Amino acid sequence: MDHDERRRLLLDALWRIVDRDGTAAITIRNVAAEANIPKSTMEHYFPDRLGLLQAAVDQVVTNAEGRLGALDIFDGRIDTAVEAVMVAIPDSPQRRRESEVWTLLTIERRSNADASSVAASLDEAVRNSCSLAMNAWTTTGLVHPDRDHDFEASRLHALIDGLSLHTLHDPEALPPRRIRAIVTAHLSELAGPPAPTRPAQRTHSREHR
Repeated sequence: MDHDERRRLLLDALWRIVDRDGTAAITIRNVAAEANIPKSTMEHYFPDRLGLLQAAVDQVVTNAEGRLGALDIFDGRIDTAVEAVMVAIPDSPQRRRESEVWTLLTIERRSNADASSVAASLDEAVRNSCSLAMNAWTTTGLVHPDRDHDFEASRLHALIDGLSLHTLHDPEALPPRRIRAIVTAHLSELAGPPAPTRPAQRTHSREHR
């Protein structure tokens, strides 16, 4: 068995543990036992828990990139744009499982400098993807040229994060059909010009006699 095949089988074991016991059960020892290999062999491939989590999230990112790469985001279709955004939102049991591991890595950034660096890189990747999407959709007319690309990319990133967290916490309250409706409404709005900026209202104090 080659190195890559062994890593794949170990990650398969990790996902079985998440399905059965949840993300809290992800440890080097548990994954080694699930894969039926010695812990010392496991540590040869993943020396610590962070390395294991990072490998799992890298696998999730690779799968998402594959789904995104199958779409032609320059075709000018709103349906394609919606599908591109949905790639980043966990709208199925399998993808929620994947996002739970991503969330676990994000939580660990508070106490682990290495985890913080990995999580920041992942956030940057999503942010860059949103920016690239805005540029592509402006070219095809899905985004009005007067809109601020950086602002709209940040807004899209926030929408993705918010919908992802909602569906992780309570998937029944936010089913896939409703998520798609929200994403479609947001992207459809971008085709129009931005709302005019309202001048700040001055507050006048009243003098009491």
